[in-house]
Amino acid sequence: MSGVAIVTDSNSGITQEEAKRLGIFVGIYVLPMPFYINEELFYEDITLTQEEFYEKLAGDADIKTSQPAPGDVMDMWDKALEEYDEVVHIPMSAGLSSSCETAIMLSQDYDGKVQVVNNHRISVTQRRSVEEAKKLADGGKSAAEIKELLEAIQWDSDIYITVDTLKYVILIPMLINVFVIDCKKQIIPNRLTLTIFEIGLIFISMQVIINTNTGINTFLNSLLGMLIGGGIFLIINLVGKL
Repeated sequence: MSGVAIVTDSNSGITQEEAKRLGIFVGIYVLPMPFYINEELFYEDITLTQEEFYEKLAGDADIKTSQPAPGDVMDMWDKALEEYDEVVHIPMSAGLSSSCETAIMLSQDYDGKVQVVNNHRISVTQRRSVEEAKKLADGGKSAAEIKELLEAIQWDSDIYITVDTLKYVILIPMLINVFVIDCKKQIIPNRLTLTIFEIGLIFISMQVIINTNTGINTFLNSLLGMLIGGGIFLIINLVGKL
């Protein structure tokens, strides 16, 4: 099969199943991003689903991201080149990961058959780039032409991020107020402290009702934090009386 294949990574939000559906005429290949959860290696949408990932994230698991191994990247390119003449690779933004620069370096060994697009995209905007690349490939554009066109419009998109819950919007300003008041008055007002404690209990109770396991984990973490924080203040108070 001739033409251009599109390679991206799972940061685009495109699942392996979606890639099969989208790549009817133009092949779309999704490179799974590796990450560690509690020191155990997983591959997004391969050994762990997106739903399971967010469950572990909500459960305060220790999560670390990593870029794909160079061998995995080249293996996917080689697989795509078995069926297509050229490859357009659309990785996550170079400003967020070194995976883009690594891909550009690796592509130099492919004699122009692999074109890496550095258009500073992530998530839904990265997905949109894949969709645009597919349309251009369907229209007969070469890999180099697709790269040039995508990079020409690299700043023509915006992405907005919101907090997952309102508790941080409410609690953070209150904690800042506590800090400012205590710096000026050298005393934390009991009413403000109690209010923060009461709001925290309400949020934890809601989490227990919505998701028992997550709520219990949050409660235990909060209890541990309270004990550690209280212990620190107790030591400071005892030292101050010496």
